Amino acid sequence: MQFDTLDDWVRLYTAAGLSDVQVETGPFDMMTPRGFVHDEGFANGAAVMGRAMSRLSYARKMAWLMPRMARAVPYLGYILVSGIKMPGTKEA
Repeated sequence: MQFDTLDDWVRLYTAAGLSDVQVETGPFDMMTPRGFVHDEGFANGAAVMGRAMSRLSYARKMAWLMPRMARAVPYLGYILVSGIKMPGTKEA
């Protein structure tokens, strides 16, 4: 697979007419137990897990999925790109 570099993303958004393009990156922590609770909150996280375990078929799917996700977490991340587009500007 080929992934774009941060500079590629900045060029893409700048070419679309955005200025003050900013980029932030980081790990995708939501797929860890700690990150999930931080993102969802304890009450909503418990509700999600309750629904996931409400049927045997759901629990089996979770049991199959979670070890695979745990192996993928070190390779997951996010990129956030933002910019300002002034009214009337056209794409390059």
